[in-house]
Amino acid sequence: MNLLVRRIIMLRYGAIWRFAMELGIHPSVVSGVLAGRRRLSLEQRARWSELLGIDDRLFEPEWNPLRPLEKLLGGPMAQEDVESDKCKISE
Repeated sequence: MNLLVRRIIMLRYGAIWRFAMELGIHPSVVSGVLAGRRRLSLEQRARWSELLGIDDRLFEPEWNPLRPLEKLLGGPMAQEDVESDKCKISE
């Protein structure tokens, strides 16, 4: 689930249905994208990014804007990197 984008929509528009109205789509489409059940085309990603004032990479499930921060703080993603590095070194 894309909680960061959901929060940005709530901050800028107050409700998902207002953002959907701005896009001219049904709110269930927005909810589907945020829940990961639907994917956006490149044109749709550009439009959503423009309206929200965010980087369109936030709509890619593989991209995590907090990854560099977690590496610095030693979060769970940092542990995965350390373990994968150990595997590479021992091979």
